[in-house]
Amino acid sequence: MEAISSFEGNDSIPLMTVHKSKGLEFEIVFFVGFDDNSFWNFSNQPNEDICTFFVGLSRSKRYLFFTFSENRFGDRCTNSKISILYEMLEQSGVVEEKYIE
Repeated sequence: MEAISSFEGNDSIPLMTVHKSKGLEFEIVFFVGFDDNSFWNFSNQPNEDICTFFVGLSRSKRYLFFTFSENRFGDRCTNSKISILYEMLEQSGVVEEKYIE
């Protein structure tokens, strides 16, 4: 029974890419590392990446969290290239920003 429970993913947190999440819904969705590195090709394909962003965004039924770190593994992270995505979230009026140090 334990093996079946593990196979079914009981008591687990699914981690997946935005592409793997298509067609699925979850109570809570996290965008981990929401920065230019996550959308590294944004300047070459902004329309495609905006669509990908909305696919991930629309997987959440109730809560949606974004994480951003200015430093990751000693490298400086920025979000200037994807600032339009941040602006869309801000303009939605449903976003609450919290900074944790």
